[in-house]
Amino acid sequence: MGIFAKFKTFKENKSKQQAEKYGETLKTMMTTKENRLEAIDALSALPPAISVPQLIKRFDMVVDHAIQDAREKEMVSEILLKNTDIAKPFVQEQLAKARHIGWPIKLTERMFSKDEFTNLLLKNVSTDLAHFDEIQMDRNIEILLALKEINDPRIVEKTLPFVTSRHDNLKLAAIDCLEAQAETSEEAKNAILSLSKKTPTDDNSRLLGLVNSIIQRHNWT
Repeated sequence: MGIFAKFKTFKENKSKQQAEKYGETLKTMMTTKENRLEAIDALSALPPAISVPQLIKRFDMVVDHAIQDAREKEMVSEILLKNTDIAKPFVQEQLAKARHIGWPIKLTERMFSKDEFTNLLLKNVSTDLAHFDEIQMDRNIEILLALKEINDPRIVEKTLPFVTSRHDNLKLAAIDCLEAQAETSEEAKNAILSLSKKTPTDDNSRLLGLVNSIIQRHNWT
């Protein structure tokens, strides 16, 4: 290897080390706003192949200051959107594995076609309700909220199992999603109507309240 090739390799390795350091800053709770903004700015100046895998780490962490959290994630998003071809596989991985997927969902919608976006959301829905998994429950809720805005017959099939979930927030998100699908799906409409026939209890009063309000809103019988 010639001297210029060695120097190039040295520079690339140094850039990767710097990028990894900044990536650690972006995913660590015990950092300051100034540290994180410095890391985002520094990474934006590095080659995308080095910076993108580190920038994506900002979505792994939520800071208490909601406005600042959103601002930093918006900054990262804009950089990733300028490097879509490189960012796509990392965004897909984030959508498939991360706990907090609200921002990855937004990026997926902007980076992929409508059909690809729908397929990726449906692929990442987990209907395994046998064991309680708080992380998976949070992920499913985020995905159902996104699916609510899409019309696709496959969504009803994916959503129906959650109507019998023991967890209210997941169940309510599923009903909300089914309401949107009921515009074109008789199956979704009938699923909501059948829920209204449940015997009222202290445990299901919130659920029945939502169901009855949906039925009244659409004048279903």
